[in-house]
Amino acid sequence: MPLFCPPPPFVTFGAVRFWFWFVVVVGVVGEFVGVGTGGGTCGAEGVTLGAVAGLGAPGGCGVLVCAIALAPPSNPKISPKVGTSFDPGTSVLRHHNFFDIIAMLPTRSRAANRCCPLAELHRNPATAPGRNIVPRRWYPPDMHGRILKPAFTLIELLIVIAIIATLIGILLPALGAARKTARAAVCLNSQRQTAVGMHTYAGDQKEIVIPSYNMADVTGISPCDGWAPILDRDGYISGGIQTKSTVFYCPETIDVEGMATGQTASDPLLPKGWMDWPNMRTGSKNSPVLIPQRGFNRIIRVSYWINANNPIGSAVPTIVDDEFFTGSVGYGPAVDGKYIKYTRFSAFKRPSSLIATADGVYAGRQRDNKLYSLQNGEMKLTPNNRIGYRHTGAGGGAANVAFADGHASVVTARDFPRGMPSTKTDTVNIAAAQEENSYGKPTVYADPDKSLEVK
Repeated sequence: MPLFCPPPPFVTFGAVRFWFWFVVVVGVVGEFVGVGTGGGTCGAEGVTLGAVAGLGAPGGCGVLVCAIALAPPSNPKISPKVGTSFDPGTSVLRHHNFFDIIAMLPTRSRAANRCCPLAELHRNPATAPGRNIVPRRWYPPDMHGRILKPAFTLIELLIVIAIIATLIGILLPALGAARKTARAAVCLNSQRQTAVGMHTYAGDQKEIVIPSYNMADVTGISPCDGWAPILDRDGYISGGIQTKSTVFYCPETIDVEGMATGQTASDPLLPKGWMDWPNMRTGSKNSPVLIPQRGFNRIIRVSYWINANNPIGSAVPTIVDDEFFTGSVGYGPAVDGKYIKYTRFSAFKRPSSLIATADGVYAGRQRDNKLYSLQNGEMKLTPNNRIGYRHTGAGGGAANVAFADGHASVVTARDFPRGMPSTKTDTVNIAAAQEENSYGKPTVYADPDKSLEVK
């Protein structure tokens, strides 16, 4: 008779788990209600194996399996391991591991019982008295007779994959939000550094605010340097050559040239882009250009808007001095012959509320700062808006802002103030601008009370 036999038809790795827990439950119940054919206990080190449960089947094969119950050992001289069988016919205590026990469960046919030495042992215990003929581990052979160790089933692998996919689905949005928050923090810190650089510049220039750029005409056909290249050239803040790894570039910037055609139009992505400085305007296009004769030997990529008086393109009727944080110094002449001059810090009435720089591109166009505005009775995207609401916030996003006093904070699209409209008949936007720039709120005006007065 062969020592090993093919596995019973129902012995799969999934069935192993089912029968294992079935045996344990039956054994525990038997401990308390006396189920089974015997009631003896098998001593174990610190554990009593009791409630011998007899399992029978149509195949005629049965086995007495000891189940786990907490109790002191009844016979310290006998110390079997968990998973043994006690044959009352021969008084032989046989050691079996988990797979041995499963192999001894009833099969579906007598033919399988006849080929299995365990079934034969049950029918005739005296064939091998005192000897354990069951191997320490029993693995079913494959169709070629090779012994295969149990592995995960396809169902188990699919369950594991599903669990991992679920965890990834839960974690990825959280990780994305954490990365976005970290980038917003880097951007805010960059704005704070630019504000400190501007204050240092002003301290060395007799309280003169750094210009948005210097120019020598009205249309901008001559090269314009830019506030970031000035800080870089004069050693206040270092900038790279068209690189993204400087304090002049927000990590959340969309990689698109925001003012390539001269305006952002109605594209919501362009204000979230960047602009290269120094710059020269040719027609309606802005093109980066070096100015080596003035010490500007590299192009600085900037993704921040500066709050400046910026009427470039045509002659305006007049110039209002010290209206915003700074201005395009040298612009002119206006129709009345005036030029934009340097602004001084002494002109700021509420420096802790006055916006200096913000997420966005270029400068000026304060009247279009809102992400949405009322147009022909409907709320629509504001055309030619230059504020880049790159971060999460109420009203459609938020922009990091540096203020004239040197601090930086977040201003949502809902709370970001607009400037006064170009026409005095636009009463709706006039009232909105007056409310948004009121005391205690962020403002675009150096002297809000003066600039918001309707004459």
